[in-house]
Amino acid sequence: MVGAPYTGRTAPQRREDPMNILLIIVIVIAIILAITGGLVQSLQFLLWVGLVLLAIAVIAWLIRSISGNRTR
Repeated sequence: MVGAPYTGRTAPQRREDPMNILLIIVIVIAIILAITGGLVQSLQFLLWVGLVLLAIAVIAWLIRSISGNRTR
């Protein structure tokens, strides 16, 4: 036969340390929570900006309709 003789040993199996896998899972969850937390805060900010702009638009429309200043 050609090649190395069979010695009965197999290649050493590499086992992942359960703590390493757990650490990776915790890091991924922490990153996801950080991103979604930031998105929620920014969406709340944009919601408030939209409400303020809506209020300004309504006030401007009321002033134009009450004063009768229509340029169209």
